[in-house]
Formats: sequence, C-alpha cells, structure tokens
Amino acid sequence: MIAARLGAGQPQRGNGGQRYTEGMENAEIQIVSNEAGEPTAVIVPIELWREIESERETAHLLKSETMKQRLLAAKERQEGLSLEAVVEKLRI
Repeated sequence: MIAARLGAGQPQRGNGGQRYTEGMENAEIQIVSNEAGEPTAVIVPIELWREIESERETAHLLKSETMKQRLLAAKERQEGLSLEAVVEKLRI
C-alpha cells in the first residue's frame, strides 16, 4: 500500500468539480494506492469528511421537490425558538 499526500496548491475536487476544501487549503489528503499503483482509497481530515457528507445529504434531499421546498422555506424562516426555549419546553 502506498499513500501519496495532496497539499496546498493541488486541486481537490468533488462531484461536479465543486471544491470541497474551500477554506481548508492546507488540508492534508492522502491517496492510497495498491501494489499496481492504482488509487484505491482516500484519507481526509474529519472536518472535510463531515462537510462532504453534509453536501451529499443536502443533494439527496434536494432531489425531492417537496423536500426542496421545505428546505428553502426553512432557510428563509426568520422566527423560531432558541435552544434554551426548546430545552425548557421539552424539559430536557
């Protein structure tokens, strides 16, 4: 197994050419290769992984027109409850 590191100045792109490492230019990404030199896996910092997972979940939700409308409505909503109010209301 061989691991190559990608550092600053090397593009790390996700689906559709979107840059996942925005704001993480110094993120250390490692590409793991097999004995034949073929890439088989990637090791990324956990913060970057969480960002990627969040984007994938959002993309999945946006496939449904109903969920898309709900997410857009929630994004524009100005009123809501504070965390403290929710904790008090739920008595947790």
